[in-house]
Amino acid sequence: MNQSRIFFYDTEYLNKLEEIVRFYTVDPSLIILEVTETVAMNNLEQIKTVIARLHVMGFKVSMEMICPPLL
Repeated sequence: MNQSRIFFYDTEYLNKLEEIVRFYTVDPSLIILEVTETVAMNNLEQIKTVIARLHVMGFKVSMEMICPPLL
């Protein structure tokens, strides 16, 4: 599931995710949240904190690498 950088700056993002998985009784370990490298590079410390909490909550996180096209 692709994640917008807006989510990472929303103070309620993690609480909302927790509510959603609880409401739908979904195991967070079955969900992979994808962030782009540009999201990760904007505010690295905050992103690391959010990703660490996501891991504690059971989510998997992957990073989408956006590479320039080869000529």
